[in-house]
Amino acid sequence: MASRYFSRTYRTEAAWEDLCTQRLVEVGTRGIEVSVAGSDAVQLLAYFSTPPPPHQGLPERVGEQRGHVELLAEGWLEERDWQEEFRRHVVPIQIGDRFLVDPGELDRPPPVADGRIVLRLPTRTAFGTGSHETTQLTLEWLEQVEVENRTILDVGSGSGVLSLAAQRLGARCVIGFDLDLPSALMSGQYERLNREPSVPRGRIGLYAGTSGAICPKARFDLLMVNVLPHRIASELGWLAGRVRSGGLALVSGVLDAEENSVLAAWRALGLDPVGRRQRGEWVAWKLTKGGSQ
Repeated sequence: MASRYFSRTYRTEAAWEDLCTQRLVEVGTRGIEVSVAGSDAVQLLAYFSTPPPPHQGLPERVGEQRGHVELLAEGWLEERDWQEEFRRHVVPIQIGDRFLVDPGELDRPPPVADGRIVLRLPTRTAFGTGSHETTQLTLEWLEQVEVENRTILDVGSGSGVLSLAAQRLGARCVIGFDLDLPSALMSGQYERLNREPSVPRGRIGLYAGTSGAICPKARFDLLMVNVLPHRIASELGWLAGRVRSGGLALVSGVLDAEENSVLAAWRALGLDPVGRRQRGEWVAWKLTKGGSQ
């Protein structure tokens, strides 16, 4: 008997595409197809293994509209390999001035680097291969801060793209962790795939788990946090404490509507903004713990 997917089709304003996509990821979507639905609207076709649970902000009945999102249709579909369809059309992504992320399959010729650092991350189930604005914003910050010989903690590492980028920039030690087991397993494979014997590598450790595995006395030169704020709200104090005096934090995954409250929370913990970037609805900051950098 063939497997089936449960699908839901949403319509939303183009400006809300990223937020809707993130919400669908939170409730366990297996894949999303995006198509234009007018001059300023998009249609999102999301696939699930089973009907998703109720989730704040997403309509639950066909014809229902919540804010900027309307549920147009739902139903069961025969299995299809959405990732294979995506991989057939995917192209390398230039990010910032130094990175080129290639989410294509390994049987394709490697992309022309043109002097950029190439990170090969064939699309699988892990979230965060470089296409999302929050990841791109963090990579753009990363290439502009001092990374060589630094120690780095990557929170919510996903596919490990940020950790791998930091390692290629010369970090002495990188530790990344994520609660999602498939992401952590894929990040290990990506790390092996991107090894270059001719390039000296710093130590890198990527694992599935919580911050509890980090030594309480450990301090890092650079903290990278590309996570939705509500997911780490209870750990902000712990995270801030892992940044050494004079160290930096790159914080992304924040909607501009939440900017003031999230930034105030980091400030209260001794981390002050010294730079800001925005793409679409998402913002990212460079923060410093004491002193300016």
